[in-house]
Amino acid sequence: MIFLCSFLFISLFSQSPCGLGYSFSSFTSGGGCHYTFTPIIPGGAPSIDYFEWEISSYGTYGRTCESGLEGNPLYYTFCFYGNHVVKMIIYFTGGGRCYVSQTIYVTCANALPCNPDVSNNSIPDPEVEITYIDPCSPFTGWHWAIRVPENQYNCEVFTYKIEYSECDGSGITCYELTPGTIYCVEAEYEEPITIMAYGNHCCLPANYTRMFSWTPVPGGLGLLDPKPYFSENCADRCTIWYDPDCEEQKQSFYYSAIYPTLSCFNKKDTKMNNLKTGNKKITSESTSIKNDLEILNKYSLSKVSIIDTYGKIIFNGKWSFNNQSLNGLKWPEGIGPGIYIVRFAESINNESVKVFKSE
Repeated sequence: MIFLCSFLFISLFSQSPCGLGYSFSSFTSGGGCHYTFTPIIPGGAPSIDYFEWEISSYGTYGRTCESGLEGNPLYYTFCFYGNHVVKMIIYFTGGGRCYVSQTIYVTCANALPCNPDVSNNSIPDPEVEITYIDPCSPFTGWHWAIRVPENQYNCEVFTYKIEYSECDGSGITCYELTPGTIYCVEAEYEEPITIMAYGNHCCLPANYTRMFSWTPVPGGLGLLDPKPYFSENCADRCTIWYDPDCEEQKQSFYYSAIYPTLSCFNKKDTKMNNLKTGNKKITSESTSIKNDLEILNKYSLSKVSIIDTYGKIIFNGKWSFNNQSLNGLKWPEGIGPGIYIVRFAESINNESVKVFKSE
């Protein structure tokens, strides 16, 4: 009779805490970030369908990290150390559910403290490395190498996004930056380049945002703000003899009560990341096919670098263009459809062309 009443109580009050005897154990080996949570069920309990888990940060400003996790037991890896709330929800075969919640102190190596309080001052400032490469061709702006350094913690703390105006006049472009990856950016002169960092974890304060923005202007042989460095291409950034350690000279993001709106992330009617999606068409209106063909034929069989829109060099070597039209170029193997920058190693003026591969 007691057993039946207990089951009816669980079924009718499905959002209630479980009764006596329901619990779970937590285990980690060597004080690491990997935890195992194992359900503890009392004898004579109703038949269980499955277990669902929820992980949250702790305190007044605590919020959900992950929900809908299933497992018996649950294996989970934490990014931040300190107090977390772990909730186990039991779904019974006959209907109804109940939950068990525990606050545990996570001992996670190589991590930041889990502190979502708005006054949290233990968060490191996001940083970015910026290298001036050369002017866009024609001279409508500048070519940059952008790299967000990887942090030394157990997981990435921020999500990074960049927005800028394209040299070729095609409009605003923005995309997410992966730490550790070098991006080639061709940005219009006297237009802002903005990089935003967003807190992407429940252990950081809600809506945590930092920004670094600059508007490059001419100055002497290079640019003013930030200091220019010269290199052959994005992949060879910061290799010049007078400043071999310039990658270590990072620009720190700063806090402000007001941030600019990254328009192509928030408005549907803008040109959202044309280059990244490969939807932009190269026509005679936006680039001179004739001039590009002349340059290609001029350096036929020369050494080239082919760079994708993420700034990654996907081909480095000799390429025969076969003297065909742009749509009929004989491409190196393994290059898929998209927009590419072709740079010519033998060019005195550092000539390059932008080429579209349709299929």
